[in-house]
Amino acid sequence: SRPKREGRKLRIVASSHSGNQRKGFDTMMWLGQHLDFDKYELLFMGGHPDDFVSKSGLQILKELGSEAVADFLRSGDVYFAPSRFEPASNAVSEAMACGLPVLYQEGSSHGDLVGKAGVGFASTGPGLLEALERLVSNYDEHAAAIYVPSMKDITVKYLSVMRWCFFMRHLMLENPEEESSSSGD
Repeated sequence: SRPKREGRKLRIVASSHSGNQRKGFDTMMWLGQHLDFDKYELLFMGGHPDDFVSKSGLQILKELGSEAVADFLRSGDVYFAPSRFEPASNAVSEAMACGLPVLYQEGSSHGDLVGKAGVGFASTGPGLLEALERLVSNYDEHAAAIYVPSMKDITVKYLSVMRWCFFMRHLMLENPEEESSSSGD
């Protein structure tokens, strides 16, 4: 990411590989109307629905190839993740791999993925702007907390969950009469 310096606007970037409405395009347009553009820039790159239009200072760029997306992310200071009900965001992982702390919509897996490397907001409105200010006020701490797991780390966690699932399945199949007798009460 770019070094945070006084005397320039902080660049907030967002991206999506999909135009699905749950990606938070309405939230991005709201932010484009309410952000202080004397302090911030707001840029989006990627696929989007036809009704996603630039509002105020929101700049919308076409998605290019993977290298261009990575360059775009590295040009930013903060990654904005307004998507809802996202099980595991590739875009958030990509942004963190590029060194960006994340301002994210709560109610999905973003908080688990981001940890202390960002700040969540509950919904569009003043709370979003307050969350952005909290992130910027503690920018260095959030940036220092970025952790991008290796494929080995991800595999170990995945296998741990799968072992638990197989154990529970085995336990349930081994004692089916206990299950059925307790459900009749």
